[in-house]
Amino acid sequence: MKTSLLAYAGTFLTLLICDGIWLGFIARNFYRDQLGALMLPSPNLAVGALFYLFFAAAVVVLAVLPALSAGSIATAFLHGAILGLAAYGTYDITNLATLRNWPLAMSLVDMALGHGYDGADCRRRIFRRQIFWLKREPRDESPRPDNGHQGVPLGNKV
Repeated sequence: MKTSLLAYAGTFLTLLICDGIWLGFIARNFYRDQLGALMLPSPNLAVGALFYLFFAAAVVVLAVLPALSAGSIATAFLHGAILGLAAYGTYDITNLATLRNWPLAMSLVDMALGHGYDGADCRRRIFRRQIFWLKREPRDESPRPDNGHQGVPLGNKV
């Protein structure tokens, strides 16, 4: 439970900080140029917070925790990248399909951002956990008792 809560808090903060930098500074003019009159003068922060609460939970449940179970940075990156592409792609592709004059360039940038950024965040989170402060208990690598089948451990089928 502690691991899940720490993963959630870290993911939530990382999403807020990275998107704040991306949307507020790096790509601010890009989004304004692409969206024009569709964009609000200032964002609805309550609705935005709701997205981050849900999305952080999805990242933890679907990418971070499976990677922790597997003990694999590659799993973290792959699951995070697929989740980011699916989430951002759903939004962008739906907009391309349903809204008049939705900018293709914005959808491509947005999906690339979601794909790379979620994959990288999950990979970083797993790496930090494995190397630094949330190390798991060592696995029991001792041999299982012989069940009379020429050294085949109990529970394994041949």
